Amino acid sequence: MMGRFVEPGEPDEGTNDDLYEYLVNHELWLEDGRRYHICTAHEGARKVLARGRIPGAFRCPRGERACPMRAILDAAGGRDVRLAVLHG
Repeated sequence: MMGRFVEPGEPDEGTNDDLYEYLVNHELWLEDGRRYHICTAHEGARKVLARGRIPGAFRCPRGERACPMRAILDAAGGRDVRLAVLHG
């Protein structure tokens, strides 16, 4: 966001062109929903991460009931999960 310094008593312009221009010219990210942890404690999990894709059939190598990677896949409805790094 940006702001503009104005003198006290200066009338408003009536429109907020600066804010509008910012909103239509910048990509916005709204983060909603749950965040998930990715397990790197086991070699099998690290191999999956190195490929950048968690296959829907992935099974926790440690047999953990609360496997964080399985939680992600359960939310994916049986689909694979492709991983990417977000810059910004």
